[in-house]
Amino acid sequence: MKQLGHTTDVVNNGAEAVRAVQSCFYDLILMDVSMLVMNGLQATQLIRSFEETGNGMLLLQLE
Repeated sequence: MKQLGHTTDVVNNGAEAVRAVQSCFYDLILMDVSMLVMNGLQATQLIRSFEETGNGMLLLQLE
C-alpha cells in the first residue's frame, strides 16, 4: 500500500479501531471480524453509528 502512495494505520483490536476513527478520517477501513477486546462486527456497528449520512468511508470486513 505504501508503495502505491497510500498511508496506513494498524490497530490491535476493535476498540482501538473505534478510537482511531474518532480521531482521523479514513477513506477505507479493512476490519478483521475476529479481533479481541471488541470484535470487528461490534466495532463496525459503532463506527457506522458515528456517521451522519452513512455515505462516508468504505468499510470491508475480513474473516
